[in-house]
Amino acid sequence: MTNAAYWNTTPVAGPFRNRTESVSSLLHRTQMYPGLEELLPQDYSGMTVLDYGCGPGQDVLRALHLGAEHVYAADIATEVLETIPQRLAWHGFERSRLTLVPLSEDGELDLPEVDHVHTAGVLHHTTAPGAVLTALRGSMGNSGWAMIYSRDSAFYAEKCHNDPHVFAVNVDPGVPIAEAWGDEQFVHMCADAEIAATPLGHYGPGDLMSCFRLEPR
Repeated sequence: MTNAAYWNTTPVAGPFRNRTESVSSLLHRTQMYPGLEELLPQDYSGMTVLDYGCGPGQDVLRALHLGAEHVYAADIATEVLETIPQRLAWHGFERSRLTLVPLSEDGELDLPEVDHVHTAGVLHHTTAPGAVLTALRGSMGNSGWAMIYSRDSAFYAEKCHNDPHVFAVNVDPGVPIAEAWGDEQFVHMCADAEIAATPLGHYGPGDLMSCFRLEPR
């Protein structure tokens, strides 16, 4: 199964039939992952934002609620991507504040230049994370934020016995690609792409998710 096929049929949230379901999904994520909100950026006032691997638009909506002027929503799951405009309407945002950026399986990355780049839980599912980081660096004007699966986590050590094959089977069953990197390893990966990455902390089951502030070098 391709990445596009998997994520079109297995979105992280949705589908949504109305505004109530859309709002409930945003609240559910906050409740499901205590501590996440404190690790995320708290103000996007006046910014243009790229959400790379946006899925059904959870963080697209969050950025708009926190003052983003415009959000570029990029994802390989084009069917899921096309559901985001309806969510914007339900939440009272104008369609003109959103640009959909369909991503292709062939790895071609033509990304817009923005103030802030956001990528949550996506890099570890890509075929060429180094190339993606380089493309994100080219897009990143002032800042960025990333979340990755952490090889330093208790989840990786205890549930997966530090075995990448066991991890790939257990973390997202059926997903074509699932990697995990140590915090220091990811910092070096970012440095290779001319990005300065600063660890912010972990959250989720067994501290599986690791968050980073990103800055262009």
